[in-house]
Order: sequence, then C-alpha cells, then structure tokens
Amino acid sequence: MYNKISRKLKKCTRILAALVFLFAFFLSNPKAYADDLSESIKVSQKISINSPYAKPQDSFTYILESVSKDAPLPEEASGSYKFSLRGDETKDLSITFTKAGEYTYKLYQEKSDIKNVTQDKEVYTIIIRIGEVDGKLVKEVLVINNSSGKKVENIEFHNIYKIEENGVAPIVDVAGSACGGNVFCFVERLDHLRVRRRYVDLQQVAGHNHQVALLGSCL
Repeated sequence: MYNKISRKLKKCTRILAALVFLFAFFLSNPKAYADDLSESIKVSQKISINSPYAKPQDSFTYILESVSKDAPLPEEASGSYKFSLRGDETKDLSITFTKAGEYTYKLYQEKSDIKNVTQDKEVYTIIIRIGEVDGKLVKEVLVINNSSGKKVENIEFHNIYKIEENGVAPIVDVAGSACGGNVFCFVERLDHLRVRRRYVDLQQVAGHNHQVALLGSCL
C-alpha cells in the first residue's frame, strides 16, 4: 500500500515539474509574429534669424529616449538614440516593433554651445500602442504631447538666432562691387553668418583696415 502511494506521488511530482517547465518556457519565449512592424516619427527643425542675416546651417543634436522598459529605438540603439538636424531639415525616425505593447518615449534637444541662438527647450512625450489583429502587429495609437501636456499633431523644434549690432561688427571677410559713382555694396561674413551693408566710398571701408575685394554686381 505504501509503495503504491509513493509511486503515485512520484508521478504527480513529475507532472508538476513538467508543467512548471512549460510555464517558464512560454514566459521566456514571447509570442513570435510573422512580420515585424515599422513605424516612423517625423521630426522637423525650423531656423529663424533677425533680418537682414541669412539662415545659418548649423547642426543641432536631438535625443530620443525610451521611457518604457524594452521600448525599441531606431538603428537598434539602447536606452537613447541621438541624431542631428541641419537648417530647416526634417527627419523620419524609423522604429521596428517585434511585439505588442505600449511604448513611451521622450524627445528633446541637446544643449549646444553655438553662439547667438536660442534653442527650443520643448520636450515631447510620444506614446505608441502596438496591438495584434489576426496574428499581425498593428499600430493602435500614436499620441504626441508637448511639455504642457497638450496633444499636438507634429514635432517641430524652432531655434532662433538673434544678432546684436553695436557699432562696427568684427568682419572676417568683406567683398563688394561698385554700384555707380562712389557708392559700393558689400557682403560681410561674420563667422558663419552673412549680412549686406552699403558704404559711401572705398576710402570709408579702407578706414576700417579690412581687406576688400570686388565681387560680382551690386543687387
């Protein structure tokens, strides 16, 4: 009688161990889908500058940070993904999802040491919900909120250049052409910026001790 009960207990123990193994196996191997799902997030940068300067073409760096655990990032990055935008540029960030779930991201601009520019300090929160329909992954929700918690349709960062003119600005390079009589038109390049000025005559320009070269026709 004792041996019979013992054999039954051993059998139950083996069945229980098999069930525990199968449960652990399925937990460590989430459901696989025939096709992964790729979604894009569009990010735009707009540059403004006070007239009469032309728009600079500096590059600014942005960071897409995963808030949710295991949230995928572009180019299989881990934790965060950095990218740059130059001038009035737009970039599509492609993210590949391999399983259903809700994923949250933060998107913001990295502080730069570029002079004369006020960078956009907006921090966007992006929520993407991926679901399953007939064994396939589908995007159910894409929500973008700004720093105030307001839902927005687009992600755009606006960086503004403002140049203060106090007297004669330091000129790296000067080029100009005769406009008729003693009047000259000059294009001055201040570092990475450009601005047009007019001078009465060549002597006035020479008085600033700048090298002058004739260039094209006056506009």
